[in-house]
Amino acid sequence: MTFLNQCHQRSNHHRSQEHLTQISTHNQLLLDKIVKAKKTHNPKQEDRYMLALHEKRFRELEKINSENRKIALRVVQQTATIDNRRHSVSAEREEKQSPRRIQEKTFYESRVK
Repeated sequence: MTFLNQCHQRSNHHRSQEHLTQISTHNQLLLDKIVKAKKTHNPKQEDRYMLALHEKRFRELEKINSENRKIALRVVQQTATIDNRRHSVSAEREEKQSPRRIQEKTFYESRVK
């Protein structure tokens, strides 16, 4: 029985050594691929990538700025419309006033000046 146990132990040890060897060769292959990729790394590609990122960010900022300009233009137009309405309402009020009241106003304005 001891011989059989020794055979099992050797076989298990052999299998574990094979597995470790397989893992180490696989790791070595991956490491070689990484080293090869680093050696062939082109810094110009990284520069292009960074430039592309900057261009993308610039386009996003331009889009935001154009939207802000449109919003500001709308706000200005709305305030101008509101001012025009206020002016037209006050003009209508003046038109509705009697001619005597208008004469009184002009008389008062001439005295104040």
